[in-house]
Amino acid sequence: MLKLKDVYDLQGKQLKFADWYFQAEWFPEIGNMLTYRLSSELLEQLDADGRIKVIELVNPYIDGDRVCEMHTLWFDDQPFAIHQRAGRGGTDHKARWLTDKAAYLDACKYLLGILPLDTEEDLRDPNEVVYPEEIFCFYGHDFSVQFGHALESKSMNAQVIHAHRIANVFQLGDYLALFESGQNEPPEYLRRDAFVMKLERVLGATDFGDNPQAYERVQEGVGCIGLYRECSRPDNVTVVKV
Repeated sequence: MLKLKDVYDLQGKQLKFADWYFQAEWFPEIGNMLTYRLSSELLEQLDADGRIKVIELVNPYIDGDRVCEMHTLWFDDQPFAIHQRAGRGGTDHKARWLTDKAAYLDACKYLLGILPLDTEEDLRDPNEVVYPEEIFCFYGHDFSVQFGHALESKSMNAQVIHAHRIANVFQLGDYLALFESGQNEPPEYLRRDAFVMKLERVLGATDFGDNPQAYERVQEGVGCIGLYRECSRPDNVTVVKV
């Protein structure tokens, strides 16, 4: 008979991760995250840190498709698992013996700590102030009353379009706000969800350069046209929602 702990005493070869030998299935609980976020830089960091070690015990060459592998896994010099995989693409046989749950979870926590996020834009200061409807209104539903948060009532109907698509005198980042007939004074600030814009000026026909037809197209049935540009969220100023 054989004790599992004796397997860790067997001699093998430590793998170098920078050679692109890292199997996400060694960590199945977080395997999907590892599969899509592994990079050469990350593998080099794993080698440099030296906290995770994988010892290859067997890996005889069979052919270009089939494998027969067994590895032991270590974290901070503590063995925590024995892995086998074999067959076509390593999918015909798989086995895992997890002998130290705490060390395994520590290894997972370490890996998650060094993985890049899908987008850093999701990182936010918990003290950041947001408009209530950003949190409570989505997919056509308003949950604000359910949680006792009053929504801002200041809103108006206006169509916001990319100005450079209307006339080439405008730049990327310029927006035209087309207000309803009877609305002749555009507000200083507008927003669409969290996107805030500041009024640059009210536009007339001469602002469209040598393309008066563009002005005529957007001006029809419109009270006024405002040129807006993105800005940071102002403090203590009414921002009109469109």
